[in-house]
Formats: sequence, C-alpha cells, structure tokens
Amino acid sequence: MSDLSEPLLPLNTIKGKSWVSDPAVWGSIGNLSMTTVGAEVLSLPAAVATTGWLLGTFLLVLFAGMADLSNIFLLRCGKASGLDDYEKIGRAYLGRWGGLAVRVSLVLLLLGALTSVNVIVVDMVSSNMGYFSLDGQWFNSRIFISFMNIFLMWP
Repeated sequence: MSDLSEPLLPLNTIKGKSWVSDPAVWGSIGNLSMTTVGAEVLSLPAAVATTGWLLGTFLLVLFAGMADLSNIFLLRCGKASGLDDYEKIGRAYLGRWGGLAVRVSLVLLLLGALTSVNVIVVDMVSSNMGYFSLDGQWFNSRIFISFMNIFLMWP
C-alpha cells in the first residue's frame, strides 16, 4: 500500500506525458461533469422535498463523501496495479467474477442514466407540443416520442 501523503495523481506526467495538456483528460473531465450536472442534479429538489432539508442535506453530504472515498480507492487500486480501466481493475483485485460484476454494474448504471434522460426528453417534448397546437396528434404520443428518442439519439 502506498503512503497516504503521496498524491493520488502524478503532479506533472502520466506514462511519460503531461496529463494537463492531454485533451483526453480534459474531455473526460467535461464528460464526467456533464453527467453529474445531468438528470441526477435535476432530481435533487424532489429528493430534498421528500426527505426534508435537514435529512436531505445530511444524505447529500454523506453520499458525496462516499463517492469521494470510492474514487480515492479506485485511484489507489489503479495506481498500485498500473491499470486504468474499471473492468481490468475489478478483474485484477476481485477475480473473474469481480470483473463481470463491474461490467454488469456499469451497464445498469448507464441504462438507468439513459432511462432518466429519456423520461425527461419525453416529458419536455410532449408538454411543449401544445404551444404549436399539436396536441392529440399521433406523433405527439409519449410512446412515439420515446421510440424516436431511443432509435435516433441513443445509438
């Protein structure tokens, strides 16, 4: 196990090149930030309204701390093993079944996120069709909008 005072990421280089100037790093930061700001943040007001502001704030801080701790564990495992992929790290530390569990959990996470985005798109599109006097038309049905979103946007 590495020293706890050692930084999680190298200060200037990863695999011999500067990670600060690597566009893939900044693209990853952008993708993760937009994922966080997406459907999950839109559900926070409903969650706080359901649990109350005190319990909702406590749970928000608790889950943020747990997410931070899991990221620290993931970075330390990746650094110790020299691997940079969720599945490879899961397979290295948890065996074949651990790698499979990581793959299944990632697929379920992405499926849940895409389902949330689909619900939001269907709600927004179907409710805004009324502004164009298109209520009751066959192409304004929630099923049609959902299928169009799935088949045109997701691939």
